[in-house]
Amino acid sequence: MKKLVLAVAVGLVAGVVALAAAMPGMTTCLTIEHAGLERLPDGTLVDPSLSADERGAVRELREQGAHWVRAFIGGVAAEPIVAFLGEGGGHAPWLRSHPVGSTHFVATRACVVIGPQGRTVGIIAHELMHADLHARAGAWHRHMTVPTWFDEGLGMQLDHRPRYSLAPGAAGSTDGVRALESPSLFFAGNDAELTCHYAYAKAEVGRWLVRIGGPAELAERLQRIRQGEPFESVWRD
Repeated sequence: MKKLVLAVAVGLVAGVVALAAAMPGMTTCLTIEHAGLERLPDGTLVDPSLSADERGAVRELREQGAHWVRAFIGGVAAEPIVAFLGEGGGHAPWLRSHPVGSTHFVATRACVVIGPQGRTVGIIAHELMHADLHARAGAWHRHMTVPTWFDEGLGMQLDHRPRYSLAPGAAGSTDGVRALESPSLFFAGNDAELTCHYAYAKAEVGRWLVRIGGPAELAERLQRIRQGEPFESVWRD
């Protein structure tokens, strides 16, 4: 009996490790509340190593990031779990997969993880915009219909890091970025190529927003996706 229990326990541990290796984002979102982080009064999760001043600062950054999203699209639809990591170790290793920021999903659940290099309003607003799109378009349609280049290009509208903005009057068309429909295509390549992907997606979505009349129209377009309208129809209409 003891051998059977041990074998089952070993199998479960191996299964968790395999899941973490195969799907680190999903694992992050499933385990984030049990990863040794501390919960602040507003629900924000923080690395225990963060000082009192740092905790106050990240709470303020979260509020400012949500304000940017609200001002951009006219409200906030998502209620994601938001976690701020520190420099120290001691947590599940898959939480450290991105030192800047990343957003992960499990069904309707959204988890925004901000690394120690991501504590700026623009980066936090970028990640919160991913969660907001997920809530507005719906988990199924976001996963099956919304291309990665659009998701990232929309987040980049709130992210003002200079390296991800095309120079005014830059030559060339950004149409090619629309071929990067999946994460495996968009996030491929070296750092320079990935920077171009973000910059082109930002420019392409930015031009689209101008064409449809600005962000005020965006919420209605995402609602149409939620109702089952194909992305290409929403994009080209």
